[in-house]
Amino acid sequence: MPFGAGEYTERLTIKQPANVTNAETGEVTQTYTLFKKVWARRVELSARESEQYGQVVGTATHRFDLRWLAGVAQNMRLEWGNRVLDIEQIIERDRQRDMTIIATETTT
Repeated sequence: MPFGAGEYTERLTIKQPANVTNAETGEVTQTYTLFKKVWARRVELSARESEQYGQVVGTATHRFDLRWLAGVAQNMRLEWGNRVLDIEQIIERDRQRDMTIIATETTT
């Protein structure tokens, strides 16, 4: 079921991985470049804290509903405000209409 335009209130930047080669050293570094900026509807699915190596680590999982977009893949990542989220799952509910991205952010 498509959502109304007024429900898409969160601005996301979808970034795709790209390899950059240092001209002097030949070293290859992975970075992320702009794929697309989109509006989405966000639902927080879960949040938890745990201790790892003496540090408290928070993990939050979000669901983002957005208009269908060709080419989105799990090796991409989302930027939402100043947060960076890993894409865990992509669900195409109705091709050419809507899709859902499940993404996780981890903070220390």
